[in-house]
Amino acid sequence: MLILIVFLCLFLRSTGTVWLGCDFHQNENMCVEGIISRSFIWYKNRQAIPNSHNYSNSLHLCQVSSEDAGSYCCAVEGHENLHSPEVTLTVRYKPKNISVSVSPSGEIVEGSSVILTCHSDANPPKYTWYKRNINTSKESGQIYRIINIRSEDSGEYYCEAQNEMGAKNSTVRLIIESGFLWFRKRAPKSTDTRDTAEDGQGDSSHLPPTGSL
Repeated sequence: MLILIVFLCLFLRSTGTVWLGCDFHQNENMCVEGIISRSFIWYKNRQAIPNSHNYSNSLHLCQVSSEDAGSYCCAVEGHENLHSPEVTLTVRYKPKNISVSVSPSGEIVEGSSVILTCHSDANPPKYTWYKRNINTSKESGQIYRIINIRSEDSGEYYCEAQNEMGAKNSTVRLIIESGFLWFRKRAPKSTDTRDTAEDGQGDSSHLPPTGSL
């Protein structure tokens, strides 16, 4: 009986390199020479990785990115039906592609409710809401609800997505005119101070400088 195992051998954060190793055990009745002469095949999320046939038993992932996250396993050529158990590679990365959606959209009558939702691609994500000219955060979480909205609720709201790798925020402006609420989005802004924290730099503020836009 052929028994395959796959293991995560090494991860170097400084170079972003991951090394996966595959090994096998077999009983005495199997032909050792026939197995050793074959190459290994690697799979990601149960799909064969192109050009992954390798006479050595290792798979190198250089400059690892979010696209490399997934479940990996291996097999010996000629025994593709005998996969190793899967190992899961989790990749942490700073927030990107952040945006804010407003519901309902368009005109909103004063006294009704508004839901702001923050969207981002991040692992892991942590969301915090702010309003310009207010030093403390309004709320934590992906969703921020404003109940019984009034004229004093108008202004700019920031959603910040953050983790230990970095932070990025997106802005929406809520304006009440003639008893109706309008909103306007602004482009996302990056906060890269957390990316350099290991070099001794830090982040002193979550919000961009106060001022007119």
